[in-house]
Amino acid sequence: MKILTLNCFLVPLLSPSPKTRIKLIAKKINEINPDLVFLQEVPLKSHKEELIKLLSKYNYNYITHGGLLKMGGGLCFFSKFPITEKKFYEFSKSGYWTDMSFLDKLAGKGFMKLKIQAGNQVYYCFHAHLTCNYKNDYSKNNKGLILIKQQIKEIAKEIRKISLANPCFIIGDLNMHPGTKIYKDFMKKTKAEDISLFHDPSFIGKPSKIRKYFDKSCPGKLDYIFYRGQAKINYMTNYVYNENEFLSDHKGILTEIKI
Repeated sequence: MKILTLNCFLVPLLSPSPKTRIKLIAKKINEINPDLVFLQEVPLKSHKEELIKLLSKYNYNYITHGGLLKMGGGLCFFSKFPITEKKFYEFSKSGYWTDMSFLDKLAGKGFMKLKIQAGNQVYYCFHAHLTCNYKNDYSKNNKGLILIKQQIKEIAKEIRKISLANPCFIIGDLNMHPGTKIYKDFMKKTKAEDISLFHDPSFIGKPSKIRKYFDKSCPGKLDYIFYRGQAKINYMTNYVYNENEFLSDHKGILTEIKI
């Protein structure tokens, strides 16, 4: 089974060339041919519908339109396998009106809980895009970090309801860096293993109206695929896409898994 995650950088009014990049993103996904596709920062219904059309070989999809502006946190999911359970949980708090996190608040961020039937095997998937730690500040009283900690607590509460006998994946743009206390606490709370363990950045700085701000605030690795379960897995993980052909300000992560 192949799993792909990508932050698509389709923020309304701020992201460059959205129509062109949607077509390019879909073309690249079709070339890679993953079984499960987890996309973040696809907040507009029109963009989601365009992806549905362009990714027509993916027979099942689950699109959310929750949140303050019906954006569903900007999450978008496609699967070649049947989805037997699905639910979207909006975070109790996504951001503040008084700083850059108002963008997260508008998006109504949260996480998807999905149950996938792949042949005889059942998989649970939790798909999330946590609020950005805009100042890249890991001090105890940073408001952005406090938000992320609360969001992790809310995800972990639902993850712990799943038996360790069931293979489970936690996937998306989790806006934390490897080695930090919050990263270690996340793994401790969820009993999950990082199977996308790269220390080189998944974030790619690219020009846009707000890029200078983000280049300073969001360096490093932000995107992850975690595995939780009793069964041992064999996996091979790679970054996909590069800066030569601009799809997004993030690299995608592709993991091929055998259980």
